Amino acid sequence: THLADEIDAPCIGAENTLLEKPTQNRQELMSNLIDLEKLLESGNMRAADEYQEIRRLFGEELREQMQELDQAMSRLDFHAAARTCRTMREVLD
Repeated sequence: THLADEIDAPCIGAENTLLEKPTQNRQELMSNLIDLEKLLESGNMRAADEYQEIRRLFGEELREQMQELDQAMSRLDFHAAARTCRTMREVLD
């Protein structure tokens, strides 16, 4: 799909932004993304709550990188949102 092609571009900037933040913030974001990805993969609607928590904690500093996740979640496209979480985690790792 075209979404997979678009995911890479916003995440390139995520690497620089996140690496400037303290390690604890990166680790917390990584943990939240893992939790969200698991919920999304199982089709659990609690994913919406976890997504909102990530937005609350990191949305301001990761506004650009969150665009793909925002779009997927607004469509309730859990498959695309899970792929976006995976991509964001790969950038963090």
